[in-house]
Amino acid sequence: MNNKKIILTNKNSLVINKNEIIEDVSDVEKFNNKIYYLKKNTLYNLTNNDEKITSIKPLKIFSDDLNLYLFDGKTFFEINQKNQIYNLGCISNVTPSNLIYYKKIKNGIVISNVSNGIIYIRNSKNLIQNVKNIKNQVWSIKSSDEKIVITDNSININIYSDNFNLIATYKADDIGAKTAIIDNNLLYIGEKSGLTIVDMSSGVRHKVVNEPISAIKRSENYIYVGTANGFLYKINRQDSMIIGKNEIYPLNPIFDILESNKVVYIASQAGLFRLKNGEVSNIYDKDIVFCTTETNEGIYFGTRSGIFRTSENNNKIEKIFEQNKKPIFSISNFNNSVIASSIKEIVILNIKNNEKLLLDTHYGSQVEYNTQGIIAYADGFLLGGNEGVSYIDTSKVANYFHKQKNIKLKTIIDNLLVFNIPEKIGGDILKRTISETKKIKLKYTDYPFSLTFSSPDIDISKKDIEYNYKLTGLSDTWISSKGINSATYTNLSPGNYTFNIFAINPLTGIEGKVTSLGIEITPPWWLSGYAKISYIVTFLIIVFVLLKAFLKRREIQHQIALSEERLKLSLWGSGDEMWDWDIESGKIYRSNIWGSLEFPRDGQRSGKEGEESNIHPQDQERVREALNRHFYGETDHFEATYRVRSKTGEWLWILDRAKIVERDDKDHALRMTGTIKNISSFKTAEEQLRLFERAIENISEGVFILDTGFNFVELNEAACNITRYTKELTIGKPMVFEKYSVDYNKQIKQLLMQQGQWNTEIESIRGDGSIFLMELTIDAIYDEQGLLTHYVGVFSDISHRKQQEEELRRLTNNDLLTGLPNRSNLQVTLENLVKKDHHHTLMILDLDNFKKINDSLGHQVGDDLLCQVSTRIAGIIPKHTSLYRLGGDEFAILVDKNPDIGSSALIANDIIEAFNEPFTLSGESLVVGVSIGIVLYPEDEQNEQALLRKADIAMYHAKSAGGNRYQFYSEALNRNALRQLEVESLIREGLKDDLFEVYFQPKVNLRTGKLAGMEALVRLNHPQHGLIPPAEFIPLAEETGLIVEVGDVVLKKACFAAQKWREDGLFTGRVAVNLSSRQFALPDLQTRIESILRLTRLPANNLELEITEGTVIKQPEKAIKVMQQLTRLGISLALDDFGTGYSSLSYLKRFPIHTLKIDKAFVDDIDKSDRDLKMVDSIITIAHNMGLSVVGEGVEQAAQLNILKALNCEEIQGFIYSKAIPEHEFTEYLKLDKTTSDNQLNGTN
Repeated sequence: MNNKKIILTNKNSLVINKNEIIEDVSDVEKFNNKIYYLKKNTLYNLTNNDEKITSIKPLKIFSDDLNLYLFDGKTFFEINQKNQIYNLGCISNVTPSNLIYYKKIKNGIVISNVSNGIIYIRNSKNLIQNVKNIKNQVWSIKSSDEKIVITDNSININIYSDNFNLIATYKADDIGAKTAIIDNNLLYIGEKSGLTIVDMSSGVRHKVVNEPISAIKRSENYIYVGTANGFLYKINRQDSMIIGKNEIYPLNPIFDILESNKVVYIASQAGLFRLKNGEVSNIYDKDIVFCTTETNEGIYFGTRSGIFRTSENNNKIEKIFEQNKKPIFSISNFNNSVIASSIKEIVILNIKNNEKLLLDTHYGSQVEYNTQGIIAYADGFLLGGNEGVSYIDTSKVANYFHKQKNIKLKTIIDNLLVFNIPEKIGGDILKRTISETKKIKLKYTDYPFSLTFSSPDIDISKKDIEYNYKLTGLSDTWISSKGINSATYTNLSPGNYTFNIFAINPLTGIEGKVTSLGIEITPPWWLSGYAKISYIVTFLIIVFVLLKAFLKRREIQHQIALSEERLKLSLWGSGDEMWDWDIESGKIYRSNIWGSLEFPRDGQRSGKEGEESNIHPQDQERVREALNRHFYGETDHFEATYRVRSKTGEWLWILDRAKIVERDDKDHALRMTGTIKNISSFKTAEEQLRLFERAIENISEGVFILDTGFNFVELNEAACNITRYTKELTIGKPMVFEKYSVDYNKQIKQLLMQQGQWNTEIESIRGDGSIFLMELTIDAIYDEQGLLTHYVGVFSDISHRKQQEEELRRLTNNDLLTGLPNRSNLQVTLENLVKKDHHHTLMILDLDNFKKINDSLGHQVGDDLLCQVSTRIAGIIPKHTSLYRLGGDEFAILVDKNPDIGSSALIANDIIEAFNEPFTLSGESLVVGVSIGIVLYPEDEQNEQALLRKADIAMYHAKSAGGNRYQFYSEALNRNALRQLEVESLIREGLKDDLFEVYFQPKVNLRTGKLAGMEALVRLNHPQHGLIPPAEFIPLAEETGLIVEVGDVVLKKACFAAQKWREDGLFTGRVAVNLSSRQFALPDLQTRIESILRLTRLPANNLELEITEGTVIKQPEKAIKVMQQLTRLGISLALDDFGTGYSSLSYLKRFPIHTLKIDKAFVDDIDKSDRDLKMVDSIITIAHNMGLSVVGEGVEQAAQLNILKALNCEEIQGFIYSKAIPEHEFTEYLKLDKTTSDNQLNGTN
């Protein structure tokens, strides 16, 4: 072809040496000494007799020295000299027909069209290339017999040639994760349903293992098969028979298998194991091991945090790579290189020089790769992941980075943004591009402003480039900015500045050239020359006004002095003290001062701010109000009588009179004068008289006064109220007890005249004709000479008291609601039976869920139910038994005839069966259960109080077992009750001695793999009893109400810890604290939480409260109000254990929550149960549709993590990352996490 002239005409004909040979040709290209052309979107090799090259339908072809490039209108492909095809990437929002230019340049491909300008596709985006036609998630890649076997998420198992032409497809049993390998024309398929061997010649299939398969590996003589249950099968390659089975670690999946020198290494969820001579030994157990590979340097294996190395002869474990603590899913080696896949990156290690390369998504890495998905291929490796198959040429990568090392970076300032808005060229600030501008001028108000910059001459990830910049004139310190290509400034003072910046090549550390930009900040208008002149003029005006006011004031003061002199002379002989108050200066002038009285400190005329007043506290407000009314012109003068403390400490009554005598032109008071007079002696007498009057008038007993003829002279209001006679009808009438005879009334009067005193309880008739019982005392009153002047009587109505005493006697032994004998009655009866040593049986009955009925239907319905229950029980039990109501919904039955176990069980069973019949309450039928505890005397106890206690224990055991049953007492029940008492005591001791500790479990963001927050979990650490399990003390704390105090302790300690971590720069997320149902029901919940946040200084947006479904669904409307109060504080709310309760979606959408937490019960079997998988998928979908984030709890396995990640669950927590750990350990965890994040940001190892 070198001697031939080839022309493509404008009529799309291909002409060779002037002979037209091919029609409809759209493009032609020479590559590798061969002629390629396009005809009807099909690529042909003219040199090889029009050989069809690929099934791709390209629109355009072009080439460079190394490769031929195809473009199908959306995707670019690369064909190397071996005719191997790779996917370079796609472009969008570009119409293919508009493309007019294609060119391969140094760092990528340049294309151009008439509407989009020039589009630049960098080489770095294609260091990792996608293999064509494989788009599904790939679980495994195996090569054997010059074939490549790929399993993906579908049910198909595809077999390809070395050039990735599809040869054959076989069906598996299951969709999803699977692995396969070819050996001796047999296809081994490992999946959830087991291991199947397919004869590729005949298609005959047979299953050899019936448990989930997680790994298949071929060695020289055997096929090794690992299961999800932790078993390793050994299959002979010659006859496909199982010749060995070893249990590696029960219930822990096997991820990879490697045979070396007859020693088998097994990568497992429980670590790395060695199988040698039939013996299994664990050589690494600190983490999950996903994959293994063998080099001359030893055995390399990948864990959740990095790459490690060991050898058969040396059990020492070496850490090879742990830069970002990401999991290593697959690993292999080729030509002194170890390659490993991780989340969003591929790691290449050079074994010889220890050089490490990280290729992230910038270089074409998939988001995630899979464990069985790596093989050596051509000059590099094939890797399978969530987005298909990637190919990486290790020598190409090494050459690429070698070229980038030799580049000395130049920094270009790209954009200027003012108020975060890019400044346009041709505006007030930029006349040309910012990169061509030497200096810019900004107003004082143009802030914040930002400068963005870049280094276009190097083709590596921009987040790896470190920039250093400073603003001369503001600071001479260089500021490092890695991964952030902008600098922002605000509130700069007026003046001139210079912005300097340079970049550092991350591959060599060489500093680039400094780029500079001048910046001038103009001053604000209020610092301009015109503004300063206006300031001077204003000052002169103010001085003039003040001077005029001063002169006027002097004149007024002169007039006041004359008036004061005249007043002194006129009041000199009055004995009153005169005072004169200069209101503007606050000074008081006093004359004719008497006694030891200090001037009243009312806070206006006298007394400094904060100084204690010498005016009586009860009078201070009244004095201030009188002064204010006079100041505001509401009264003509000020007058008040009040108490003032003298220098000796006693209270003196004074009369204070005054008047404002001078006001300014705005009617503001300037001067006030007045007098003070001591009126203590008059006031004391007056107050005593008033005190006696108020006492008589307000006493609750009736008081009356009789003259010596026993006629009513006076009586108080209480006497009128009790007798129901008015004063007008009583005064002047004689005292007569109409219920009694005339003789009895005469005897009373004679006794009073003789003895001067009489008291009794006597009946009397009220004014309305009703009769009441009074307690009456009458005493004689004598004057100073000892002569009788009056009688005084005091009486009270004791009718109600007498009725209460009678009712109390009745209530002492009977229940008011049901009329049954009460607890007191039962205790007396039990005491008598015990004293007589009489055999008997005691049953304690308690209604199931009575509190819920009371709360939901009301106390009236609850009372009706108790009455019906007492009637029904009384109608069932034998006549020789007694029924009691002990209080609330608790009853007791005493059997003192035939008190054997059989008859007692029969009575209890009859009662339970009788309760199957519904009760009718408010027109509705309601079925109520009953729990019964039974004790026998003397078998169970010989003390009446102990009998009651043990019957209660038996009853509570029946209730805790589900209710609606009876239970005889046993010592096992007693021990359980004692244990509960012991635990309750430990809880109280823990609250008193601060024994409660808060452990923290991290929550991890699945998208970033970084710590997102943590959950605070309570532990009771007793110095003698050790750690008390939460499951043992939390339910008891809920039952006793102590959970409120425990919750406060946990919330306080969690907030203190989170705030300390914030202050130390270790944490910026939210700490989650569980809120119990009792805490949620507290009326002052919001106040408590606000108080703790103020105490700990933790911002509300750093706190998340977790509330269970059961807590909020009891009273949803009330719950919504409480939750709204909490969210208004800025607190985040999470609905805990979602899916285990009975939430209504209509309420759920109204709850002001931010997060749903999926219960561990659903996560446990998510990788084994389609039902659980679908339920979790539905929960996440519902949450996302409602704008909520989702947290998966209890994640312990990688399979669970991968599924939750695939379902777009935002966060997880569980043992797969960490168990709950104490505060000091969690602090170290945060420090390690921060160090890792900083290292990722700085790009250091």
